[in-house]
Amino acid sequence: MPLAPTTPLAIGAVVQGRYRVLSLLGRGGMGAVYLVEDVRVFGKRWALKELLDTLLAPADRAQAIQQFQAEAQMLVRLSHPNLPQIADYFSEGSRQYLAMEYVDGETLEAILERTKGFLTEAQVTDWAVQLCDVLAYLHGQTPPVIFRDLKPDNVMLTQAGVIKLIDFGIARVFRPGRAKDTHIMGTPGFAAPEQYGSGQTDARSDIYSLGATLHCLLTQYDPAAQPFVFPFPSCRSLNSGISPQFDAVIGKATQRDASQRYQTAAEMKQALLPLAPNRLGPILPAAGTPMSRIVGPEPVQWIQTSPMNAMAAYCGACKRDTTWIEDYDGSCTCMECDQSWPAGSVNEVIQAPCKKCSRQTTWVLSDETCTCLGCGQSYNISGVTGTLEAYCSKCKAKAPWVIGDVDYETHRLCLWCGQQR
Repeated sequence: MPLAPTTPLAIGAVVQGRYRVLSLLGRGGMGAVYLVEDVRVFGKRWALKELLDTLLAPADRAQAIQQFQAEAQMLVRLSHPNLPQIADYFSEGSRQYLAMEYVDGETLEAILERTKGFLTEAQVTDWAVQLCDVLAYLHGQTPPVIFRDLKPDNVMLTQAGVIKLIDFGIARVFRPGRAKDTHIMGTPGFAAPEQYGSGQTDARSDIYSLGATLHCLLTQYDPAAQPFVFPFPSCRSLNSGISPQFDAVIGKATQRDASQRYQTAAEMKQALLPLAPNRLGPILPAAGTPMSRIVGPEPVQWIQTSPMNAMAAYCGACKRDTTWIEDYDGSCTCMECDQSWPAGSVNEVIQAPCKKCSRQTTWVLSDETCTCLGCGQSYNISGVTGTLEAYCSKCKAKAPWVIGDVDYETHRLCLWCGQQR
């Protein structure tokens, strides 16, 4: 017997002969999200997003299905550490389903609600930098992808400290030449002024929403309560613990006039990096970031650390940034949990994405090896002379490379996939 239009799936129910429902993660007026296990792939867990057969008018239901399908089509062609992976899309009966990566974590909205007092600026800055990375990736697509609904409830933080941007239901591609968007969508207060029908949304609209999100996280001021008030009250007027520099970044991002905001996510990220105490030097874009051209062969800036005594770096065991020291035996050790990795005599330290950690981490480079302090992943490469960002044929994207030189022969190592040439 078919389910009633709005009846949720029962625990233990199997959908498409493949996905067994373990629990209900969330439910709204038009859909639900379940934790499921894949009975075909050894119980691998996914989040199964469901569009219910609600009693909408035919035109409204057709639009809801169109948006649901658009989300699936958009996600399937995107690949970035800060985006969930998509596994399957199908319909069963009158319901639509999207199987995607299960993010073991909680939304920033949930974190904000359980926080007594204010979140720290350092904590929010780390999230902001990750959000700038993923927005730069989306805006760098051809054509650009505009998220249009960035807010704390659409951002998740994993147990490993990785930000995941979720709910692409109203994301759209940017079409030059249009004066306005076809549909006016977004969350009042977090949406940029142009999303209310005064113009077409573009990358700067997402930058406004990012600024509004950061403002909310730092001050607990809910812009949805007064959605048409411009500008926002300054952060420091609501939370005196915020630095003038961070207040200025948010003020610029949330300008009513789009031409007065940061014009790109990369530009906003550069303004945030000096405020991120646990980030040592420039962070390389995550693998998968499309670029109009390959940048190089100039090496990226390194942090000179010879001799190195101590530094801040992400620890996979502690699941946060901790203090690491270089021991005399050539290993690097976390001061909090004593996790230790053999690293050799460390010459250089860089920030780069690690595929195993699924986040930006600290890599230490010796004469013979490159080692991720987050997980201990290590690659052998001799005579390290520099790093650059270049296209990797195996990753099919731009990725960070380490360059070595032995007996006048150049060697190249991709830190994302481990390919050597």
